[in-house]
Amino acid sequence: MSESKEAEIKHLEDFIKGNPDSREFKRALAVKLALEGYAYRAIKKSLGVSYGFISKWKKVLSCRGYQKLN
Repeated sequence: MSESKEAEIKHLEDFIKGNPDSREFKRALAVKLALEGYAYRAIKKSLGVSYGFISKWKKVLSCRGYQKLN
């Protein structure tokens, strides 16, 4: 895993720990799991989200940063 990906995952972990809002938690967790290499199918099943949800929030994070997860 690259250093930048590891740093992104660490930032997401911190974001998740410091953010009690369930919607933001689910968004951040979906992105974190995707970055860790989990299959979208597994994320979809575990979190009850769509493939589009995962793709959308992964793209939002990469383009706009963590503050846009809320």
